[in-house]
Amino acid sequence: MDVTTLSRQIADAVARAVEEALKNADSVPAPDGGGFAADAVRYGLPRKPLYSVTEISRVLGIKYATLNAEVNAGRLKSHLPAGRRQGRLVRPEWVDAWIEAGTHGN
Repeated sequence: MDVTTLSRQIADAVARAVEEALKNADSVPAPDGGGFAADAVRYGLPRKPLYSVTEISRVLGIKYATLNAEVNAGRLKSHLPAGRRQGRLVRPEWVDAWIEAGTHGN
């Protein structure tokens, strides 16, 4: 078997695996009952207590600038670790509260 044939077979196998995973994505149990933490895990991020605004942007599909504006306006609660000038972090439950309040995307 040549390299081209083997590469094609591997690519086909990966495509089938991804397709199957996407079909079953809704059946993945949500940690802690759902919300942003569950979305982050389904997106492929590790479960952790704080996420960056960039990670939240990717998971929710909301522009970083929009989220940053929400943080700056105080509508999306965040934490800036000591010694940092940038790189705010957000707890999953703060994201859930922000979404529940209906301020996302405004």
